Amino acid sequence: MQLDAAFLTPGARIYFVVKSKDAKGNTGKSDEKWVQLKGNTVSIKLVNKSGIPLAQVPVTLYSDPQTVTTSIKGEAVFTNVTVGKHIIVAKLRNNTEKTKEIEVADSVSTQLFTFEVSDSDSFNLLPFALLLLLLIIAAIVGVGIWKRKKHTKSTSHTVSTSSAKQ
Repeated sequence: MQLDAAFLTPGARIYFVVKSKDAKGNTGKSDEKWVQLKGNTVSIKLVNKSGIPLAQVPVTLYSDPQTVTTSIKGEAVFTNVTVGKHIIVAKLRNNTEKTKEIEVADSVSTQLFTFEVSDSDSFNLLPFALLLLLLIIAAIVGVGIWKRKKHTKSTSHTVSTSSAKQ
């Protein structure tokens, strides 16, 4: 069998079944199999409105779904992507999903797309940072009070012992 390259789309999956017949007329048929053609590489950079990368966010590329979690740099890289329009879905930490349409060209270079989401959609660390700061302050104050009480008890014990000897 021969395939015409004009019908082969980079990144496409080709599904096939092998049918055979031996010299005695016995036939056989394989299960359905597929082969993935090498496609395009796409990099999605997920950032907030301030341009700060959003890390550890699952991003899904559709038509043939692939899900990748963004790196510390906010990047999700997809391989073997077909030419044409695709939908990108970012599942943000506040349980919302944001979508963007991209158009992938046939290219040997990695294609970069920036996906910007509003600050209200991205995970905000400020409340957690403030809570952590309050906990640290409370711990420091608590340790100071504990040490002061401990010092006061040991000083009063020493004074009462001295008074008893006179």
